[in-house]
Amino acid sequence: MNLQVISISGLMSLYFYKKNVKWEAVSLISLVLTFCSGLQAIAFWILRLDFDLSWWISNLYLVLYPLYFIPKLIGKL
Repeated sequence: MNLQVISISGLMSLYFYKKNVKWEAVSLISLVLTFCSGLQAIAFWILRLDFDLSWWISNLYLVLYPLYFIPKLIGKL
């Protein structure tokens, strides 16, 4: 369910951007959900003491890339 909400909000923000509708808020929601999803996964792997590099890299990506875009979107709101 969580992945579906993230995907739908991301696709909605792209659709709104293409139609020149207020897309910034929806995009910000999608980025925050993506960040939280990656952070939850990292916390899970830490609690399990599982340090598989392939899982860590993909989840760190989910945490780090929204951090680049979130401040820019907050400035536009």
